[in-house]
Formats: sequence, structure tokens, C-alpha cells
Amino acid sequence: MDFAEIQRMCQRAGQHSLSKTKLAVTSLGIVLCGLMVVFSQSVGLLSGAWVAFSLNFLPLFLSGGLLMGLGVMLIRSYHDEIKETDVGFGKLFMRSWHAALSSAYVFMPIVLLFLSVWAMLGLFYLVREVPMLGDFFASILSTGPFLLHLAALLLCVFSIYILFVCTPNFALRPFSEATVMTEESKIYLSHFFIRTSLLLVGLFPLLLSTLLLTIAATMTTHGFAGSSNHLQMVVQWLMIMLPYAALLSPGVVFFFNMAAETHVFVHKTEAV
Repeated sequence: MDFAEIQRMCQRAGQHSLSKTKLAVTSLGIVLCGLMVVFSQSVGLLSGAWVAFSLNFLPLFLSGGLLMGLGVMLIRSYHDEIKETDVGFGKLFMRSWHAALSSAYVFMPIVLLFLSVWAMLGLFYLVREVPMLGDFFASILSTGPFLLHLAALLLCVFSIYILFVCTPNFALRPFSEATVMTEESKIYLSHFFIRTSLLLVGLFPLLLSTLLLTIAATMTTHGFAGSSNHLQMVVQWLMIMLPYAALLSPGVVFFFNMAAETHVFVHKTEAV
């Protein structure tokens, strides 16, 4: 793999990232993810630290399952565009809904792992509430919560890698749960350096867009639309989320296009 090959892959992925239909469908998917995040954050504002921790992360993992299903359709659409096959998105949806729904179950083990981390963290919060000695034990045992918080963040990073690597496998091959989850699970670690390098390339526009949009949203909520009223705050988040989703959608489409390019490149490399 050389720079010219990466440039060709990025150019193809970028050229097919601005389809109005795909952007509209992607925006809808991001809005659904955003609704989960906004609902969880609104509940988290009224909750304790332990419950708020789960509400910060759990919507992200649930959104990962939704995005994987969306990615299956986007990658199949991208494949048809590269092959110059004219397939309507409605027909594509009817052909892909089963694979999209099935692929979302890949995130179930990640959700269960996170719930295990959350439960273990709850034990430390329980120890902290011991009368008189709780604060002392909390100081001594602070390494545990640190490692559990780190584990939750690593699960987020792993989820992004799973989205990039697994989604094309569901989209471009006939779905077989036994095959994907057992016999071929080793392919997700093959060519790790190539996959990771191209993941960073595919992720860059999405991260840059997310950074700029988040800064703009933060400036808006703290500057112009700041409010101490809980209901008004939730309404502000919902109103900001709509343009946020629309402007984020090109980065998401490019991410899955690059995932498809990487999948094809890796398999060509293995065939040589």
C-alpha cells in the first residue's frame, strides 16, 4: 500500500459521499442516535454519578448497533455505485434490512461488557457510602474506578474499530451468524496495521466535523441559549441536534465508504 493507492481510495470514497438520498438517510439515522443521547443526558442531569456514568456511555453503544445497520445499507449502495448498477434505495432497503438488523447484534457483547464494568463500578460507589470510613476507602481504592473508566473508553475505541471492520463483512457477503461470529472472527485482527491506518484516514473528516460542531453547539448552549430550566435545556439540545446531524452525515458516509474500500483492499492483498 502506497500513498497513491490511499489517494485513489479517498477520492472514490469522497466522490460518492454527497448523494442526497444517502445523506438524508444518514441524517435520519444520526437523529435517532441523537434522540437516545439527548434523552439519556436529560435523565442523567437528575441522576447520581453512578447512574449518570451509564447514561453517558450506554447510548453510544446502542447507537453503534444502529450505525452498523445503517452502514450495511450505505456500503451496499456504495458498492452498486462503483459497479455502476442503478438500484433504488427503496429496493436496496428491502434487500438489506435483514443483514442490517442482524449486524446490529454484534454490539450486544459490547453492551454486556459495559454493563459488567458499570456493575463493578457500582461496588466502589457502594463502598464510598460506608459511614465514617467511606471517603478513606474511596481514596485507597481509587485505582479500581480509574481502570473501569479507562475500560469504558477503550470499549468506545473498540466499537469504532468494529464498525469499520465488521460492517463491510456484513454488507458485502451473505450473512451467516455462525461464520461471522466464530470461524471468521480472526479476520478482524488480520492486517491490523493496514486497517488501523485506513481507519484513521476514514475517521479524520468525521472527527474534524464532530469537533467543530461540538464546539459550536457548546458556544450556543453556554452563550446565546444558556438556560437553567431543565425542559428548555432539553429543547435546545433537540433543536441543535437537527442541523448537527445533517452536517455530520457526509463524514459518516465517507467513513463507511472507506470501510468498504479497506475491506476490498485487504481481500485483494490476501489473494495475491
